[in-house]
Amino acid sequence: MKKALKAIPCYHVEEDKKCKRIEWIDQTRGVLFFFVILCHSCLAVDWLKYLYEPIFLTGFFFLSGYLYKRKEIFEQLRSVFNGLFMPFLIYSVLWGFIGCVQNHSFDKGLNLALVTLAGGDNIWFIPCLIWVELIYIVTDYLTCRYVDIILIAFSCVAFFIVVLSRADNGIWCWTVALYAVGFFAFGDVCKQRLLGRNKAIACMGVYVIGCLVLGCTGCLNQIDLHLNQYGSAPWAFLLAATGGCVTFVSVMKYVPVSKYLMEFGNYTLFLFPFHGLVLRQFMKVFGVVGGFFFSSILILLATFITCLLLGRVTYKYLPALGGKKKWL
Repeated sequence: MKKALKAIPCYHVEEDKKCKRIEWIDQTRGVLFFFVILCHSCLAVDWLKYLYEPIFLTGFFFLSGYLYKRKEIFEQLRSVFNGLFMPFLIYSVLWGFIGCVQNHSFDKGLNLALVTLAGGDNIWFIPCLIWVELIYIVTDYLTCRYVDIILIAFSCVAFFIVVLSRADNGIWCWTVALYAVGFFAFGDVCKQRLLGRNKAIACMGVYVIGCLVLGCTGCLNQIDLHLNQYGSAPWAFLLAATGGCVTFVSVMKYVPVSKYLMEFGNYTLFLFPFHGLVLRQFMKVFGVVGGFFFSSILILLATFITCLLLGRVTYKYLPALGGKKKWL
């Protein structure tokens, strides 16, 4: 009998000829990452922000938990080292080099590399995900079947403590990781519990209406996970993010797969640190072309295509940048 194929983790994917990618998961990541680009472009209208801001980053933590496979603890840690830590280290060095070139200064480049290593703006999500995975792996090893209940309860308490204390993001955004691990655990809980087609569509309708109401009343304004900002009503963000993650992922399971979105979703680890460079260049080029709507379409389309091509070349010729090299 053939051994069952292992599902590929959300980010740190090690090459294995026996592994088979899950197409709708890759497409879901592709859509979520398009929301990341849309957010950083500042081109989205308010009502659209209310819909994607609760889920476009929490959804990645949810998917990581959804695809989590229990293995021997040292194998888990090795996977995190190969698939997340080493790419993060390489990205930090690359950002230092970029800083040297842009500023014509070694000192400024070195400073940028050190800031990036500490979890700076350009790359904060990856070290935060490392924290989340380490917390989950260790807790799972110590508590076994109770891990999801413990971490979901813990993350809810941690979320409001972080909000009320107005804590900064800390080294590697560890304060964000304290509650983001709850979305990881929630994803693990939902492995066999995603909504059916009709329920998913109905819940998506409720989610859209709910987010629009919360957004128009000011509850979902100024959301920024990196800065621990959750609007005027943090409970509204937590409610929308929790319901939105399972609803959005459930709906995406039934959406026809686009090969370009699916491929785009495969490159998100590399694109997280570097998509901003591409986006800013196209905003300079197309920012003055035509009206706001036309220029926005050009900027987003050009950024999407360029990032797709960069990811394709990088993952083919520099697999270490995609977390696919086995260092250990």
